[in-house]
Amino acid sequence: MSLAKKIWRGSVLIPLVILYMVLTTYFTISIPEIKLYWNRSITLFYCISIIVGWFSMPSLRKSCCNGHFTELLFNLVPVELISILIFAQWHFVASILIALVFVSIELLIFRRIRREENRREFSKKRHRQYKTVFCRCSVLVALVVSIIPCIFSVAVYKFRSPSFEAEQEIWNKIFLEMGESNESNNETAEDLYASSCTLFSCFEKSTWERFDVSERITVMQQLVNFESAQLGIPSIPVVAEKLDPYTLGAYSNETKEMWIDLEHLMESPVDECISTICHEVFHSAQHYLIENIDWNDSLYQSSYFDELRSWRFNSENYKNAELSGFDAYENQPLEMSARQYAERETEKILSYIHE
Repeated sequence: MSLAKKIWRGSVLIPLVILYMVLTTYFTISIPEIKLYWNRSITLFYCISIIVGWFSMPSLRKSCCNGHFTELLFNLVPVELISILIFAQWHFVASILIALVFVSIELLIFRRIRREENRREFSKKRHRQYKTVFCRCSVLVALVVSIIPCIFSVAVYKFRSPSFEAEQEIWNKIFLEMGESNESNNETAEDLYASSCTLFSCFEKSTWERFDVSERITVMQQLVNFESAQLGIPSIPVVAEKLDPYTLGAYSNETKEMWIDLEHLMESPVDECISTICHEVFHSAQHYLIENIDWNDSLYQSSYFDELRSWRFNSENYKNAELSGFDAYENQPLEMSARQYAERETEKILSYIHE
C-alpha cells in the first residue's frame, strides 16, 4: 500500500481525535436565539451519534472510501457537523447562512446531475456512477462550506461553550412584562425586599423555566445587584460559563468577577441557583471588608472582630478542595460564613417568592 493511500485510510482517526476532545472538554450547547440548550449528556450523545451515524451510511462509504483523497474528505465531514453546532453558539446568523449556502449548492448539484442523467439512456450502472458523483460532490461541498466554522470551533474556541453576561435590554423587557413600577433606590433594608417583587417573581418555577440562558443570567445579575446593596458593597458582574464538573460558582478577588456554572444555571432547581449567587456575593463582601479595613486601627483587634480577622487569615491561607480535601475546604472560615449566609438569604428570598 502506497504512503498516500495509508494517509487517506489513516484519516479515519481524525473524527476519533475529535471525539476524544469532546469527551475530555466540559462544554454544553447553548443557542439563545432559538432557545436551545443541551446539557453535557445530550451534547455527548449528539456528537457520538453524528460520528457513528455518518460511518454507518453504506452508499457514502462505498462512493468515497476508496483509498483516495475522497476518503480523507469523507472522514472530515462528521468533524464539520459537530463543529458547525459549536460555531452556532458564537455566530448563530453566520451558521444559518452557511447552512443555506450548503443546501442551495446541494440542490443545484442534484438538479444538474439528474438532468444530465435523464438525457442519456437509463441503466443501473450509469445510475450508480451518477450517484457516486453526487455523493463525492456533497462531501466536498460540506467540507468547503464548513471549513471556516470548523477552524474557529477547533482552533479558536477549542470546543468551549460561550460565556453569557447580563444585558440591560433583556432586563428592561422582563421588567415591562412583569408589569411592575420601578423600585426606588432609597429603600430601607426590609422595604427593599418587599419592593423587589419584580425580581423575586422571576424565580417562580413557571417563569424561571421559560427563560433562556441569556434571560437567566440577566436575572441573576439583578440578584447580585440586590444582594450587594443589602451588604453595602459595590456590585460585580456575574458570568455564566461551563466550569469544571465540581464547581457550581466561583468568585475572583483579582478580577472582581463572579461565575456560575452554565449547566448548574440551566439544570438545577432555582433555589440552588439563588443559593450559589448569594454564596459568591458574600465572598465578594468578605474580600471587600478585608481590603478596606485599616488593620492597624486598634479597634479591629478587639474580640468583636474575631470573625473578620479569621477571614483575613483564611484569605492568606486559603485551602483548595483539590489539594487539601473537601472537608478542609468546606470547614474554613470564609466558606462556612458564606454558606451560612447563603442558607439564610435563600430561605428569606423564597419566603417572598411564595408570598
